[in-house]
Amino acid sequence: MPQPDGGTAVKGAAGPQTGGPKRIRKEIDFATVRQPDGGTAVNGAAGHYPQNGSPKIFSSPDLNREKSTIPLPYRPAVLCSLMKERIQKTLAVLIGQPLWSSGRAADLEWFAFGARRTVKDSRGKEREVGEYALHVQCAWRIRCGSRIVAASRDLYSPPEETANRTEDFNWDVQGGNLRDRRIAELFQNETREFLVQQIEAGEAGNFTIILDQEYAVDVFPDDSQSREHWRFFRPYRGEGHFVVSGSGIEAEP
Repeated sequence: MPQPDGGTAVKGAAGPQTGGPKRIRKEIDFATVRQPDGGTAVNGAAGHYPQNGSPKIFSSPDLNREKSTIPLPYRPAVLCSLMKERIQKTLAVLIGQPLWSSGRAADLEWFAFGARRTVKDSRGKEREVGEYALHVQCAWRIRCGSRIVAASRDLYSPPEETANRTEDFNWDVQGGNLRDRRIAELFQNETREFLVQQIEAGEAGNFTIILDQEYAVDVFPDDSQSREHWRFFRPYRGEGHFVVSGSGIEAEP
């Protein structure tokens, strides 16, 4: 049937919908969704199949009545499935790569993976980065078995666990909180590495990076806001970033 953007779509449903088209082929159980790059994706029980270009953005504003023929009750499930698949595929490049460092800028946590590279920053100063970078602005934790080794909320506790917090405690001072202490002990001044063995993408943007030595990194968005949760990219390569927010996948390379 003709679409407002000039494309066409085939729609399946169990019967007429209020305000919807009068003729519906009941035997069709898939939908064609117009993508922002001009391509289309066919969605069904077995997954999605790119046509005329791969999808670039999967976020709730794209799945609306004008550009989508997915019946409303099924749109969240389709969106979630697409998002989970893209996260799994994107992070899979980390398998076999070492995680060798983690640091922070205010409350943003970064993780360095892969071969170490020396680059020059915007001020011309040399610094060492990994082939891949993960920047996290939501909840995260590093665990070993059933024990939490370091976690995002450690940032707001003094380096020594105590029931009485001093009035002059400032979490933003580098090395002055429990998170900084735990990370320094874990990576041992960037001499200790953990090999990525597996990626497990979950729902709503969360995922787990399974490491050797029984370690794992969990990343899990923990609010309903539309702000950025995390991004994955190759630093100083001039490439696009894979960005996940409360609205879905905001951008891909």
